[in-house]
Amino acid sequence: MAIAPELVDPDVSNGGAQSRSLRVRQTVTVLLLFGGYGALYFCRADLSVATPLLVDELGKHGVSHGDAIIRIGSIASFGVFAYALGKLFLGGLGDFWGGRVSFLIGLVGATGFTLMFASGLSLPLFTMAWIGNRLTQSLSWAGLIKVSSRWFDFSSYGMIIGILSISYLVGDAVARQWMGMLIEHGFGWRVLFYFAAAVVGLLLAVNILFLRESRLDAGFVEAKPNPLNLFAGSESRPKNVRELLLPLFRSRAFLVVCVLSLGCTIIRESFNLWTPAYLRDYLGYSASTAARMSSVFPGVGAISVLATGWLSEPPRRERARTDSCSLV
Repeated sequence: MAIAPELVDPDVSNGGAQSRSLRVRQTVTVLLLFGGYGALYFCRADLSVATPLLVDELGKHGVSHGDAIIRIGSIASFGVFAYALGKLFLGGLGDFWGGRVSFLIGLVGATGFTLMFASGLSLPLFTMAWIGNRLTQSLSWAGLIKVSSRWFDFSSYGMIIGILSISYLVGDAVARQWMGMLIEHGFGWRVLFYFAAAVVGLLLAVNILFLRESRLDAGFVEAKPNPLNLFAGSESRPKNVRELLLPLFRSRAFLVVCVLSLGCTIIRESFNLWTPAYLRDYLGYSASTAARMSSVFPGVGAISVLATGWLSEPPRRERARTDSCSLV
């Protein structure tokens, strides 16, 4: 007969061993989330890095350089739009089926649709694959937030999210460096996409095996939520979308963050997509060098992300300073 795991309270005086065990599991959880979300950016950087190669490939099939740039830009724009819709309409599903499921869906979708992108040379196929890629990836960040909030007490949210936020910057920078080396060794654009899918597929397998929804599932006491959160008065999950969204849209802080995120996303997406093409077409760098140099943009962003997370921790939380750092 199965025996339910004994709940372990890390705060008790004689619970030193259990407390260390919790810290180990928390560290493993952070590494899994960090690696998984960072890997997703291999399946975003691939289009940016491969753009000069795709332009050349489309040129061999009668598409002019200008038209190829416009069509790739359209594909990327449709992808961003799908990502935004997914954030709006799919991100909240983690509140109903759990953050782990949402996180894994993003990894599955990124792997499958990236392989689909690499399977042919058709602009409609590219568009459908990229939309599917970005749409499914839209669930992963919400899933990451959900899982991390159920593994850590609210007093650690700032630093933990700061660390996890670096994952996509590190993943993006590393992806561009490695893909640049692949181009330098003579590999074509398809190999970049297959490589990206392989990296995400590996992290998908690891997360399926070891990632748990919460520390309660692992036999520890439940993490302490922020007593000032918008749903603090609710003892159960939201019963419908209205109960989920209404408190958010009544929050001025939430709306301000949404507007700031919109502006920052426009800037980030523009630089992330077009930097390699700009470096090759206007500054004369090779495709491989342009790919590696484009890693500078996400690399320097890691510093401000970590600083913002550190400043958001009590008693250092000063909203003016945090917002200023985010805008920089």
